Amino acid sequence: RGQAAAKAIDIRDFAQLTIIEASKAAQASSLRCHKGLWKLRMWPSQNTLAAALESWVPQWVRWVKLPRRAVHQLRVRFHKVQEEAVIPEPPAAWRDAEQPMADTTASLKRSMVLLKDDRESNKAWSVHSTEMFLYLLAQVLADPLWHHCAHLTVADVSRYYIVRTLAVLPCWLRRGLTILDTSDCCPTVFPLVKSKCFSDLGHRICLKLGHSCWRRVINCCQLPAARGWRTISRAGRFILQQLDVSCETWSMDQAATDLVSMVASLEPKASHHRCRRCQALLPDHTQLVTADLDQAFERCSARRVLRAWQLLLGLYRTTFPDDTHVLVRRGKKNFARRPERGHGG
Repeated sequence: RGQAAAKAIDIRDFAQLTIIEASKAAQASSLRCHKGLWKLRMWPSQNTLAAALESWVPQWVRWVKLPRRAVHQLRVRFHKVQEEAVIPEPPAAWRDAEQPMADTTASLKRSMVLLKDDRESNKAWSVHSTEMFLYLLAQVLADPLWHHCAHLTVADVSRYYIVRTLAVLPCWLRRGLTILDTSDCCPTVFPLVKSKCFSDLGHRICLKLGHSCWRRVINCCQLPAARGWRTISRAGRFILQQLDVSCETWSMDQAATDLVSMVASLEPKASHHRCRRCQALLPDHTQLVTADLDQAFERCSARRVLRAWQLLLGLYRTTFPDDTHVLVRRGKKNFARRPERGHGG
């Protein structure tokens, strides 16, 4: 529960719509808010637990590299334990909290989908699947950073990601991937509704021109060799931290502490200075400006990122001329060191 509902949408349904019907559907007039403890996980059933164990045990066997005889004994014991396992009934408070959400889900029509809220976990939004698709499509087509490539198919995009991974990543970061791989590895996009932009009845109350009232989340979990790309990302983040050229905070838990320490280290100059852009006089006291970039991750173009990375890499090589590698510890999200220090304990 709490995940965006996924349903198949037939593209032929949109070919039969007129321009007026499509523009009306793109306004998402069927959007409605449903309040409840949507972050609460569903109580697992016997079939759910059995399916989870069936998918987890083979992965564990491959990971520990059990011999064939031990695998046979494990399967016999596993099925016996699975038959004897009994899932207890959920507590009364759990059932009372889950029932309203189950009633809401059951009352929705088959053509409706359930979306998560962008910030508030106690809200979920129902909308017609056609309106959700057309609303997202209208936002994407209106964004100048997106390009419509009608000649590409899903197979073409999947093939591009596979070939790109084989050409860029070393073999030890893309194990198991071959040129003959035909799996679907295209990124997908799903929306999160911003409750500050809509009333509970679905009326749009946002007055900002061109504001994205639905957050577009691009899911790249299906990309090939995702673990290898994450390893490179951790190494790049470590290089950025070592150079101390950015005032970014890398943990939301430490964001407040980092911000206070950064502001405390600022010392305003005694003399007046002018803004480099507008040449206006700047005040003597320290000022803090907050800004929100709409769809921030989509604004980072590959060309600008690569140009900035080349500058940072050159600066790192100048600062640490003896370093040629960065050690990234497997399984540790925030663990990377320079080669001379090693990983230690």
